[in-house]
Amino acid sequence: MEACNGIVDSGRRLCARWVRGLPAAGGGAQELLERVLFRLVARRGGMPFLPELGSLLHTLGREKPSERRGVAMQYVTQALAQEPGLRVEQVELTDRKDGRLDLKVFLEWQGEHLTVNAAVG
Repeated sequence: MEACNGIVDSGRRLCARWVRGLPAAGGGAQELLERVLFRLVARRGGMPFLPELGSLLHTLGREKPSERRGVAMQYVTQALAQEPGLRVEQVELTDRKDGRLDLKVFLEWQGEHLTVNAAVG
C-alpha cells in the first residue's frame, strides 16, 4: 500500500497525491479530499498571492486546551468555506506526545460522509 501524505478516508482508503508541492487532480470525492487536506495544512496567509488560502490550525497549540476543539471547528470551517456543497459536521482533536495534535474532520458532501485526518499545531 502506498504511503499517505496525511490520511484521507471515506470508508475506503484514499491518499492525497501531490505533484510539485500541490494536490494532484483525481476527480470526484478523491479530488475534493485532496483540496480539503491542502486547505487544512497550508498556513493561512503563507501565500501572498492567495492570502485567504489555508488555515490557522497551526496556531491551535496557543489556545487553552479546553477551547481548542471549538477554535479548531472555527478554523476548519473558515479554511473550507470556498468549497461549494461541503459541510463540516464535526472535528475531533487528540494530543500527541510530540506536542502536536491529531485532527479528525467529519464532512458531508453530496450525501457522502467523508473523514480527513491531519497532524496540526
